[in-house]
Amino acid sequence: MLFKKKGWLRREYDDRLFAELHEAKAEWDRRQKFLEQCVDVNDAQIAHVEEAKTWYFLLLREAKYRRMNMSSY
Repeated sequence: MLFKKKGWLRREYDDRLFAELHEAKAEWDRRQKFLEQCVDVNDAQIAHVEEAKTWYFLLLREAKYRRMNMSSY
């Protein structure tokens, strides 16, 4: 039993990745909504939105690479 499969470890990391993915999507949406409501938009605000978007797509790419099944969450 030394070489038992570590399915529980993968499941734990997948759960954490899904939670982070959900938080990143919410953060990106929140920043986008804030940017749409601003009257005077500057470059820093646009950069914050792009940063949140990039982080979300990075996590999404990782989820696709790990072949996560989103229907089980």
